[in-house]
Amino acid sequence: MRAVFAGRHGTALCMLLAVTLVALFHGAALGFELVWDDLAWVNDFHRHTLASLLKDNFTANTLVSYYRPLVAASLNLQLALSHSPVFLHAFNLALHALNLCLLILIASPAMPRGALRLPLAVTVLAVHPVLVEPVVWVSGRFDLMFTSFVLLSLLAALRVRSTARRGLAVALCFLAALCCKESALAYAAVGPVLVAVISRAKLGGAWRDAGRAALEHGLALATALAIYLALRIAVLELALVRDTAFQVQGTPQPGAHALLVLRTFGTYLQMSVLPLWNLAPLHALGDEPNAFSGYAAAGTAALLLALGGLRWPACLPFTVWTLALLPAANLVPFRLDLVQCRYLYFPLFAATLCALHLPAARPAPLRGRRLVHALLATWLVALAATNLSIVRLWRDGVALFSWVVSIRPESRFALENLALAQQAAGLNREAIATERRIAPAARSFQGWLLLARASRDEGELEAAREYFERARRTPAYDDAMQVSALYELALLHRQLGNDTDSAATANEAEALAARARVSARLREYYRRALRDMTARP
Repeated sequence: MRAVFAGRHGTALCMLLAVTLVALFHGAALGFELVWDDLAWVNDFHRHTLASLLKDNFTANTLVSYYRPLVAASLNLQLALSHSPVFLHAFNLALHALNLCLLILIASPAMPRGALRLPLAVTVLAVHPVLVEPVVWVSGRFDLMFTSFVLLSLLAALRVRSTARRGLAVALCFLAALCCKESALAYAAVGPVLVAVISRAKLGGAWRDAGRAALEHGLALATALAIYLALRIAVLELALVRDTAFQVQGTPQPGAHALLVLRTFGTYLQMSVLPLWNLAPLHALGDEPNAFSGYAAAGTAALLLALGGLRWPACLPFTVWTLALLPAANLVPFRLDLVQCRYLYFPLFAATLCALHLPAARPAPLRGRRLVHALLATWLVALAATNLSIVRLWRDGVALFSWVVSIRPESRFALENLALAQQAAGLNREAIATERRIAPAARSFQGWLLLARASRDEGELEAAREYFERARRTPAYDDAMQVSALYELALLHRQLGNDTDSAATANEAEALAARARVSARLREYYRRALRDMTARP
């Protein structure tokens, strides 16, 4: 086996292994539908024609206070050419295979001849259940694309010889990563550490020599970050993400926040090492004292190991993993349902690269090696089996969120997303029944809007009007959704013969749309619908 991956053909064989495993373990996604947030892109009906995209801004997206023009451009252009999910899923699979190949290109020069560490690492990342979500879910493209550009930035730092060209390539790739997702910011801390570790492994020099390469890399990253912030402020007029979805439960006290951060790190540690549960989009992590204490203790251990990287190189993979997770760990704890698999995509790649470039441990006795090999084989089989069982659950929204509801039957987020999936599938009666399982006092704007639309589609116009009014009085986290709801209420008033109420509601929608700078094409669509009394999209 060692001879197969040795020599100049070893790198090519590792890449072939990566592509083959992606096809085997994720290829079923080519037959999957669009689910969850994917539907927001398809339903953005006022933008998805190639002519309008080229005339308008094809880097625009509907996300709240996010600046992700490169991913938005890729999704919008693909949807303008075809709404078939096959091409969208194929792009994600190609990105995942590309990222594995980039990891191979980065790590292969430092691997000893015939070493099996690299093909083993590729196998783990190809079958790891945590990576199912970002790969088979079209909206996981944000994490896939920013990881691609981050790996290209690292590859440029290691391969480009000219100092000026190297700095330019690193800065441009990191700028592109930031324009894919804000979480790429973590690479500003992770990148210099990886460059130092890899440079030392390749050159066999002291940490001081590797530190100079890391400093140069950090300066290039800082330049790109400054340019990105300037672009972000110019476009969005704000530097930080301001997504109220993360603030639904309010900002906790510092002590409570610290405990939530520890529990988040503990959950991610379990998902990385033993990814046999907590793999649903909305996790079964409740507030039971024992679960809280256990995950908080695991998070404390993870952070201590990360700090150990300052003294012991063997702990550096934990340091890199922790640094890569920091953006998620400081946002997500406000609502623990948002501890999701896709946030681990880049941290696992970064930690793997770091581990591959650490000195190999001393060979264990024969009996010990056999035990390690048996445990490793068992772990890989468990990963592969879990991967295959998870992949099929992403085939459509109803299957996905029926699974989630089976795990958390009382979760508002799980029930609401199942109802949305049922409505998207045309199962309006089932959607209404699912949404009504949520107590009215706990129902969100999106829940009231779902009830209104489903009731209207079933011909229950008076019930739909009441639900639209409840949505009107409930805070919404997305201005475009609130504008759409007001316009649709105006249409319903017109259908019921309440012309005065229809005009007043339409004026309210116009004022909000102008104040929130909602898409002119969206507004024009509803204006035309009000004039012609056409059906909703």
